[in-house]
Amino acid sequence: MRLRDYVLATAAGEAVAQIASALVAAASSAYASSVPAEAPYVLPASLVFAGALEGLAVGGAQAYVLRAHVPARPFVLATTLAMTLSWMAGAVVSLVEPASMPSMTLILGVAAVLGLVVGGALGLAQDRVFERVGISGTRFIGSSALGWCVA
Repeated sequence: MRLRDYVLATAAGEAVAQIASALVAAASSAYASSVPAEAPYVLPASLVFAGALEGLAVGGAQAYVLRAHVPARPFVLATTLAMTLSWMAGAVVSLVEPASMPSMTLILGVAAVLGLVVGGALGLAQDRVFERVGISGTRFIGSSALGWCVA
C-alpha cells in the first residue's frame, strides 16, 4: 500500500460522502419544509445520518486500500462510529451559532480546530483497529488530525 493510494481513497470516499450528505440535506430540508413542526428534530437527525454515511464511505474506501493490513469490518465500523459522533457534536455546536455571520478568520479558525478534533478522534478510533492486528498506529492519530485540519 502506498500513501498516494490511501490519500486518493480517502478523497474518493469523502467525495461520495459529500454527495450523500447533500442528498440527505435536500431530502431533510424538503421534509422539514412540508412538516414545520418536526423541523427541529429532522434537521439534527439528518446531520447524524450524514455522519454515518460519511463514515461508511470514507472508512470503506480506506479499508479497501488497507485490506492487506486491517480487517475491513472493524475498520469501517470504527470510522463510522467516529464520524457519527463527530457529526453529533457538530449538530450540538450548530445550536449555539451566533445570530450574525462571524468573520471568515473565525470561521476558518474554528474549522481548523474542529478538523484537529475530528481527525484526532477518527485516528484514535482507527488506531484501535490497527493495534488489534499488531500495527502501531500512534503516529497515525496525529497524521489524521493534521490531515483533517487542513481539509
